[in-house]
Amino acid sequence: MLQPGDTLAGYRIEAVAGVGGMGVVYRATQMSLDRPVALKVLSSTLVGNRTFRERFRREGRHAAALDHPNIIPVYEAGESNGLMFIAMRLVDGPSLADIIERGQLTGNAALGILRAIASALDAAHEAGLVHRDIKPQNMLLTPGGHPYLADFGITKGSDHGGLTHNGDFVGSLNYVAPEQIEGQDVGSASDIYSLAAVLFQALTGTYPFERDNDAALMHAHLTAEPPTMSARGIAAPATLDAVFARGMAKAPSDRFPTAAGLMDACAAALAGVTADQLERAPSFPPPAAGASPEVAAADPPASTQPDRFVWTPPAVPPPTPVSTPRPSGTPAPPAVGDRTTTDARRPGSPDPAPNPDDAQQTRSWRRPAMAAAAALLLVVAPILGYVLGRSDQPRASTSSSGAVSVSHDGDWASAAGDLEGLQLEQPVALRHADGEQLAAGRMPAFASGWDPLPQAVRDRVAGPIKPAQVRLAGRPAVRYAGALKSGGRLWVALLPDTRGWTAVACEGPTADRGDCAQVAATLRLNDGARPVTPGPDSAVAQPLGAAVTALSTARKTAEPALAAKSMAKRASAARRLSTAHRQAAASIKKVDGRPQEAALLTSAARALDDQAERLRRLAVAADRNNAAEYRVARAMALKQEQRIDVAIQRLSLAGYGEGGA
Repeated sequence: MLQPGDTLAGYRIEAVAGVGGMGVVYRATQMSLDRPVALKVLSSTLVGNRTFRERFRREGRHAAALDHPNIIPVYEAGESNGLMFIAMRLVDGPSLADIIERGQLTGNAALGILRAIASALDAAHEAGLVHRDIKPQNMLLTPGGHPYLADFGITKGSDHGGLTHNGDFVGSLNYVAPEQIEGQDVGSASDIYSLAAVLFQALTGTYPFERDNDAALMHAHLTAEPPTMSARGIAAPATLDAVFARGMAKAPSDRFPTAAGLMDACAAALAGVTADQLERAPSFPPPAAGASPEVAAADPPASTQPDRFVWTPPAVPPPTPVSTPRPSGTPAPPAVGDRTTTDARRPGSPDPAPNPDDAQQTRSWRRPAMAAAAALLLVVAPILGYVLGRSDQPRASTSSSGAVSVSHDGDWASAAGDLEGLQLEQPVALRHADGEQLAAGRMPAFASGWDPLPQAVRDRVAGPIKPAQVRLAGRPAVRYAGALKSGGRLWVALLPDTRGWTAVACEGPTADRGDCAQVAATLRLNDGARPVTPGPDSAVAQPLGAAVTALSTARKTAEPALAAKSMAKRASAARRLSTAHRQAAASIKKVDGRPQEAALLTSAARALDDQAERLRRLAVAADRNNAAEYRVARAMALKQEQRIDVAIQRLSLAGYGEGGA
């Protein structure tokens, strides 16, 4: 590292401002003009790497080509004394991440800052560039509050050929779009997903997905429903849920077409919020455990209110309100403070008694057949005994929609939408005279594996909600039941078949025991799908297990040689390991999985194929006897293991592993 007082190409180093993956940013002085600059210098360990050298050059060209008031100006880019550098304007202020972490970001400040960043992002997209690492740490502010979008180091342009390859993962995990994790092509929609994730954090002070580890976090971006404020019991305009549902949609084509469109939709959703609310920091914090949304919405005492970040928005005309269409099948969001549809627990409501059988019920299908049958009787009898004993009573009418039908008496009436968090496709929705609700329909296509209950439903339940294998309407099903934070109970049965999943759910005071459960037991499928049994299938487990065993053996044999002193030995080991990964991927591609497993198997095969390519590059670097190139290729191979970990975790959720494959 350069030291204070050193000079490089006419710049005097003053201090280290930050360290990143590609190099070091120094606070420096341009001696010819006596002005402060930020001097970014490519790490000396990467200078010899062609890919990183070209990526560093492109960062300077991309940023310099974008003449926008919210993109940091580049003064000069060059090479001196074997070091590559970029000199740019010094932004001597906090990042947006700093302000959020201190609890100082008000809603008004968040909207103003992110609207400026959105404008910069749209300008980059219009120039054919995709940033690919949108996060609060890359949004810098001057002491006067002027926002800048920074770090175009991993930016992808239309002329980017050869710098990245399919499977390369770049981006920050809390904000990364699903297609980036999967190693697919990224576009402007990927940046908009990340900006929506930043917006959610800016308004709530919490990450969009909060998980215990990186693998679980990536799994959430890939499979969990987009985060909503109502799912967390946050008192906020109902229309904000639709903004984040669209901004963080899994499919890029379902997102807002521009970053400005996202911010316009957010501004329109907040049009009715009071000025005092938007001056809170954050404006919409999650409620404390046991608190109602109304309590959470009240201003905290002045003594506990954090210092607010002082930011003066530029004089721009107000945005034109835009309507945000609700995705097909999405229920109408609840009104602010509606205790019957929010997720917060009512004040004074008791916590549900812990169920000692939960752990035993989880994945009961993994046990031997006799033990599974005994557990099944213990779990199912109290609930379905009543249902099956009453299911033959006459029904006055039948309600059908799309793939499903249910029979019921005249106390049930049609309702709009489905139960909160399910997002069923063309659901049957009913409401009973006593307030119970029922919904039945097809699960969304992204629900896969054998524990597919959407996270938005889990978030509504007080305490963990575990799956248990049961039978419903004569078919195998995965059942969930629990007490809702807002009061009452929720009962959900998911039925697997040859086309995916069908769901039937009840919500109300006695959802798992009363009239709603009786109607659920009459569920019929209208699309010809045939039921399948949950849990691992030997036709899948055997070839999958053989592929994993062969790969594990190859790893144990080859990996020690990757650290050998001889580059020839390293190259040979990397080639053997590359072949083993490609063979494992080919074996998995031949597996004829059911619909619930097909996407999981495809993801695992793709991850292994991509790792095979990484290891091939590692062998080439070793053949060239290039130590620096070898270290970089080795780091890329290790990074690819994150994606393999996600694929393995998803297969584990499907029952393959821990007694499966």
